[in-house]
Amino acid sequence: MEYKVKYIDSEGKRHEKVYAFNSENELIEKLKAKKYEILDITSINKKTKNMFIFSSNTLKENIVTELLKQFSILLRSGIDIKTAMKFLHEQESNKELKTCLRDIGHYLDSGYTLGESFELCGKFPNLISGVIEAGEFSSELPASMEMLSNYYDNESKIKQNMRNAMYYPIILLFVTGIIVLAIITFVLPNYVTLFHSYENLELPWMTRLLINGSNFLSKYFLLIPICIILLVIIFKILKNNKKIYFNFSKQILKVPVLGKYIVNLEVLRFSGVFSLLVKSGIETIEAIKIASKSLSNEYLKERILNSKNVIIKGSTIFDSLTQIDELPKMFLNLINVGETSSKLGETMDISYNYYKDLVSNQSKKLTSLFEPLIIIFVSLVVGTIVIAIALPTFEIVNIL
Repeated sequence: MEYKVKYIDSEGKRHEKVYAFNSENELIEKLKAKKYEILDITSINKKTKNMFIFSSNTLKENIVTELLKQFSILLRSGIDIKTAMKFLHEQESNKELKTCLRDIGHYLDSGYTLGESFELCGKFPNLISGVIEAGEFSSELPASMEMLSNYYDNESKIKQNMRNAMYYPIILLFVTGIIVLAIITFVLPNYVTLFHSYENLELPWMTRLLINGSNFLSKYFLLIPICIILLVIIFKILKNNKKIYFNFSKQILKVPVLGKYIVNLEVLRFSGVFSLLVKSGIETIEAIKIASKSLSNEYLKERILNSKNVIIKGSTIFDSLTQIDELPKMFLNLINVGETSSKLGETMDISYNYYKDLVSNQSKKLTSLFEPLIIIFVSLVVGTIVIAIALPTFEIVNIL
């Protein structure tokens, strides 16, 4: 969401600028942290941005990963920030990223820091601008960019492995759907004509059900894509309903096998982001706030985000996170060790590597679990169709 803001900066100068933030509260919090006096905030509604169901306001992860790699290399080679940004802008072929890099260059020329410029662009996760700001503050920007690059590179590999694990089941279901449609469309009509030529032939209930289903699909075939689109829209609406989606996120964690996998995946994400932020020198409260926003499960995201309120009152990270029953003991013990030894960044690295291997193994196990279930399902569907056609065919043979 974009907002037009009128404010007075710390030097008493009046400004009117456009900012891109997830919410108005986040924007207000950011401006107050800079000691700005806010005069007016107006939301800018851009109808073209969210016309499509799957549209996104952020750049694709592979594009971000490649940008961070190149930026890290340029900075480590001794090139200054503005020159590096100019090089990246000139060589970029992706129109969306090229526009974003141009805007970042303008923000830099206007006196904004690199972290603020990335944030103002509105196309990057808060994690990136947060780590960059910490790197600028500590004069370790090249190292911060390299850490970001490595993190997103690892994230891309993990997601790619998860996608690869799902290819076989999806392809199998897709092929099964084509086979079933082919049988119903091309094979079944010939048998129906044959069955109707015998007036005294009584069709089994299974065959009648198959024929009625085939007739329905023939007449109302367009209902299939319409129903799919409606289901996607309903899912989108329910997802945008915070209360419903929050309860769904909570209940799905109770599903055997799948729930544990989701928890481990979220712990993996949190460990990676939290480690990166802590090692960059970002304060614990801010690190928890940013790291929790990297989670996909709304229930865990809100519970971990709220844990910062307990920490503010003087509790340890370990004690605050222990109140979340879903979090695994291994992860909590590593948090405890990191706090007591003042090596939280290092222990979160250990946690990240441990859960990366664990999630990878669980992905393979889930795939191996789903494969026989899908094969059984496919066998039942195809077998039922074959039996429904075969039974009356045998009766015709007996009549002859």
